[in-house]
Amino acid sequence: MYPTDFDPHELMQKAADFFEREGVPYRVVGSMASIAYGEFRLTNDVDILVDLNPDLAEAISAEFPAPDFYVSIPAIREAVRRRRQFNIIHSISGLKLDIIQRKETQFSQLDITNGRRLISPGLYDAW
Repeated sequence: MYPTDFDPHELMQKAADFFEREGVPYRVVGSMASIAYGEFRLTNDVDILVDLNPDLAEAISAEFPAPDFYVSIPAIREAVRRRRQFNIIHSISGLKLDIIQRKETQFSQLDITNGRRLISPGLYDAW
């Protein structure tokens, strides 16, 4: 259990809800996706592949405000520009969102458009 009642599924859902409200294509990947498909993995972070617009940097910062979260607006802009990743850290629990900007490849385009919505009532509802 984490130091607070904020768990990885809640953090993932908070991010998924934000990206959906803003119309940002996203897919949960990494350990959380593996867990959703029944392959248990211990994880303390949530990986999300996105296709972000740099204009959303301030909105992301507002959605994940200090002091509860740490996120850097310059890091967001740089990650989008260079097609890299940035982090959002929940300060109290230490949980981390790794927000991964999709690459400019045909394969990466398939990553962000393929997938399926998974729903676990009371736990998550995300792509």
